[in-house]
Amino acid sequence: LIQNAKYAASATVFLYDKQAGIHHEWQLAVLPWQASLPETLWQGQSLCQKGRDFVRFDHDVDHGRHVLTAQFAATAKRPALDFRLTALQDNAAVQPLVVSLPIGQRHHTYTHKSLLKLQGTVQIGSETHQFEPDRDRANLDEQKTFYPYQTQWKWGCFYSKTAQGHEVLVNFVHQMTPHGSQGEDAIWFDGQLRLIPQPTIEALPEPGHFQMESPGALRLRFVTAGTKREVLNYGVVGMHYDQFYGPYSGEVCDPQGQWHDIGQVYGALEVMVARF
Repeated sequence: LIQNAKYAASATVFLYDKQAGIHHEWQLAVLPWQASLPETLWQGQSLCQKGRDFVRFDHDVDHGRHVLTAQFAATAKRPALDFRLTALQDNAAVQPLVVSLPIGQRHHTYTHKSLLKLQGTVQIGSETHQFEPDRDRANLDEQKTFYPYQTQWKWGCFYSKTAQGHEVLVNFVHQMTPHGSQGEDAIWFDGQLRLIPQPTIEALPEPGHFQMESPGALRLRFVTAGTKREVLNYGVVGMHYDQFYGPYSGEVCDPQGQWHDIGQVYGALEVMVARF
């Protein structure tokens, strides 16, 4: 993640090893003019750097790729990181989701999402993880939003393969766009994009546990395995952000009306409440 909120900018690489049950985080905090973001992803570079540590994305949608690199030196609290992945975006095979919607009378949100294939390596200390495009997937999430002072959202996403071998990517959100308008709630089946009614997102009594339902589209439950949390309180400016990671389970419906089981598939679900 590289973000620029105009009063502060940052970059984060956050990795979770579900086999070992551990997570790693590398983060840079810089002044706004020390991070650069492109006007669009068609051609351009996203960069956040501090000393020799950096996170960089080189975008080239014309040729269907995003090159993602990050390097961090080891410290007493974290291992070194050498992150070198190419994310392949084939718009002929996977229909991208591009949404532009108002938030009230004065604010606006834009997003561009798509299923990507991954290739390359991620080295954490002396341990190297190999990514292969025939096996490994990611979700592109470009977000440009002019938020109101009081801001909140819930967002979730995961990728799975069904028992029949179909590829499924699910994306859903609750934010402050017009009630009843079609947003970025969607399911991809084998690259085919299907917009769905906004699901309910209900927090269950146990923290980090949720259930989601969209009629004729999905019925899911999420159980957290861990949380990336950021809490800030500076009086008029504050933020409480939780990105939960853990398994989704339940079922999703394809465009032909057939339901498919989703069993213990890892993904993310985040909750934000902020005063910007």
